[in-house]
Amino acid sequence: MPRTALGKDAFVRVLMYGEPGVGKTFAWLDMCRKMPESTFHVIDVDAGVNETLREFPVKDREDMLRRISYYLCNSWEDVKESFETMKVEIKPNDWIVLEQLGQLWDMAQEYYTREVFGTDLGEFYTQIRAQLIEQKKAGKDSQARLDGWRDWSVIKKLHNQDFLEILTKRFNCKGIILTASAKEVQDDPRFESEDNIDIFGKYGYKPEGEKHNIYRVDCVLLLTKDKNKGFWVKSPKVRGMPEFTEKIPTGKTAWDVYAQKRAEAIQKAGGILQQADIPTTTPPPLKKVDDSIFG
Repeated sequence: MPRTALGKDAFVRVLMYGEPGVGKTFAWLDMCRKMPESTFHVIDVDAGVNETLREFPVKDREDMLRRISYYLCNSWEDVKESFETMKVEIKPNDWIVLEQLGQLWDMAQEYYTREVFGTDLGEFYTQIRAQLIEQKKAGKDSQARLDGWRDWSVIKKLHNQDFLEILTKRFNCKGIILTASAKEVQDDPRFESEDNIDIFGKYGYKPEGEKHNIYRVDCVLLLTKDKNKGFWVKSPKVRGMPEFTEKIPTGKTAWDVYAQKRAEAIQKAGGILQQADIPTTTPPPLKKVDDSIFG
């Protein structure tokens, strides 16, 4: 296996999470607008990109559409097929975007229960609940559920080893942006891991999705909106730089704030600003793209 050089061409891995309307999708779309040399390969599961794209001027949208390779996935089978296509098409200047990690995790579970038990996830848990009630009435202690080791280990392999861990390690591109909705952190250690309480407790919210997602990225950003409609970005987890809480300036995004903080940290450490953080102004080559997917 060839050695990998350190100290240059960093592969950027960022997870942005928050409630709807705080700018998660807008942030990476704005990156696309500012990086005309890059194509953004997007796996989306809730069709939210289209509406956010309409917030950009028409002239910008036309250029961005030429450089967004978009996969709208309705099932885990769609995700796997899109992933295989993406692996072939991606180039060194490109970016990967995974929208809604929580829904991706749900899809992996749905796929497993359908393949193994012949039913969808909601119906499966409805059946399990009914069985537990009957067992309780009968005075039995046994429980019918997804097996704690055998079932979950297979589901995690589908979602983690065969998918996310491949994408979030050195994939031959600039980096990967993940988005997720926010979920309230419980302060009871019986229902919440110590790591989640330590990392996210003071912020009140954690990202939805498989619990190890936060360890697959270098930075986790919480995006929020205050009562005065001001937007904020906070960093519950960040490598190589201090944690920060910043109000996002008008005309900027959470990514802009993070990129600036990262540049300052690299310069302070005696390094250089990575190309991934520098939007260029070179116009992109024109190419024919089917933009009908965006309506």
